[in-house]
Amino acid sequence: MKTINKVIRIILIYFSYFLLFFSCKAEGRDNIKEKKNVVSEDSITIRQNPIQENELWYFYDISHYPVLDMKGIEREKLKKEIKTYTIELKENHIFISNSCSNIEYVNLRKKSLNYFTNQDNLERYSNVLSNEGIELLDSINIIRSALPEEECNYPFGEIIKIDNFLIVLYEGYLVFFSKEKLPDNFTDEYNKLSSVVFTNRL
Repeated sequence: MKTINKVIRIILIYFSYFLLFFSCKAEGRDNIKEKKNVVSEDSITIRQNPIQENELWYFYDISHYPVLDMKGIEREKLKKEIKTYTIELKENHIFISNSCSNIEYVNLRKKSLNYFTNQDNLERYSNVLSNEGIELLDSINIIRSALPEEECNYPFGEIIKIDNFLIVLYEGYLVFFSKEKLPDNFTDEYNKLSSVVFTNRL
């Protein structure tokens, strides 16, 4: 009888170790999942609902200073090339004259530092935007095609939204689009005045 009781105790001990082992293993898997989820929430972009209302954006201006120093690129020439473009956001689709039509888009929220990849790039963009009176905040919105194979032609593959402007990078310069359509002569007069102001800054 003593022998039987001893065998039973041994069996119960091994069974307890068995349950404890698998309990710890399961808890470890849960902790790994939780850690993975935390990393994902910090690193991935947050998909937001696209803008539901219809919006038409017109060319507003091009930055006075380039973000990227590209030799031989004339600002005024670039302006003439892109000033005729319009951007329409309509029922979760984007239409850009001479670029793309009826492309489904997503509106993403990203950390500015993550989007511009490093501190140097972030400061470069921030300085150029600051010269245009626009503050680069901690997070920005990115408008892009829902399907990469259907994205709009350059330079509209990705569009940055800050405040009341849509912004694209074109040949090293930032191009701004606004929902307010300015008179044709306003842009010319504004550029004459701003060129004087920026020249005096130097």
